Amino acid sequence: MNCNTRNKNLPAIFLVRSEVAKAALGSAGAEHVIVTGQGFEKTLAHWWLK
Repeated sequence: MNCNTRNKNLPAIFLVRSEVAKAALGSAGAEHVIVTGQGFEKTLAHWWLK
């Protein structure tokens, strides 16, 4: 799997639920991977609505 979105001029942020998923995407070329946790939806909504 090639997740290098920069070469495709397609900016992306990947939200994952585990460090294992983050590592897998990172090794596939993804640059921006965030591990989410309990309550992340509320944090994201708060940030987005600022």
